[in-house]
Amino acid sequence: MQINIKERKAIEKVCDTLMPSIERENDPGGFWKRKGSDMPVVKEILGLAAHLTIEQQKELKQLFGILSSPAAGMSSIGKWKSINDMEAEDAERVLQSWSMHPVPQLRKAFVTLKKLILFIYFGYTEKAQNPNWEGIGYSGPLNGKKDKRPALPVLKTNGADISCDTLIIGSGAGGSVMAAECSKRGEEVIVLEKGPYIQPKDMTELEYDMIKKTYDSAGALA
Repeated sequence: MQINIKERKAIEKVCDTLMPSIERENDPGGFWKRKGSDMPVVKEILGLAAHLTIEQQKELKQLFGILSSPAAGMSSIGKWKSINDMEAEDAERVLQSWSMHPVPQLRKAFVTLKKLILFIYFGYTEKAQNPNWEGIGYSGPLNGKKDKRPALPVLKTNGADISCDTLIIGSGAGGSVMAAECSKRGEEVIVLEKGPYIQPKDMTELEYDMIKKTYDSAGALA
């Protein structure tokens, strides 16, 4: 998805409104001084957007267009100003207004922006590290020993007829427990999964990377 300079600046302004730079004497790792746009949030948002449908990309593009136009100010503070031209206080008022706005599309826009920006801000890593982790007291992945248990048998059906006692849709936290309990009772169990089979040894313990690998549309669908 292509965006123009004004739209890019609008996203960066939202990043800096949600995660502003704050001067503090005791600032381990520069956590408080670092602002939202200091992380590669825009680049990552556009990367995640590539996994969405064309219609969803158009909706996201429309949101960026509203933020970079005078309509952003008229939606909340009664001023014909794009978020790019607002002082920090007005930009904050706009986002606060959108979070509780009677128009559901604006509430959805706020939630979308907040979730994407904060997820990337705290989850994005280079060489398995995020500069914000020190400030929040997170030590990062445990990097424990790799799981050496044998892989589960996986079958791509390709339309074949298969029978079982119990069919479980989805291998997540609920489905996996149900499969184990039914199997203990001697039932033949099939777990049907839309996504790829990722073995424990392939888990990196990096939240951002693993959500992109395991969630539908690389986690951008919500």
